[in-house]
Amino acid sequence: MDLIVNGVARQLGYAGLTDPAALPLFLFVLSIFGLVWAPLTNAISRFYERQCDRYALDHTHNKVAYRSAFMKWRGSTSPTPIRTRSLLCCSTIIRRFANAWRWRIMNR
Repeated sequence: MDLIVNGVARQLGYAGLTDPAALPLFLFVLSIFGLVWAPLTNAISRFYERQCDRYALDHTHNKVAYRSAFMKWRGSTSPTPIRTRSLLCCSTIIRRFANAWRWRIMNR
């Protein structure tokens, strides 16, 4: 990566990354790298979340405790409609609840 950025910096007339004028170029390259890297790390994270959820459900067979853990995680001990709505605003949590329901149906 260093070779690529230094090569581009030199083609644009900068002395290299040590040139203070190249700071915007360096920040631009970092932001592009972050945009490319973020979806990959999110996909890996979701993969491990699904594995952990499946493991927990397979070993406890307790969907109620699974749901309760999310409610406690959000700081709510009683699932009022407003708190439940704020919990479900995250699409990841909705998918995790849906996976728990699918698990329940498949393991009756």
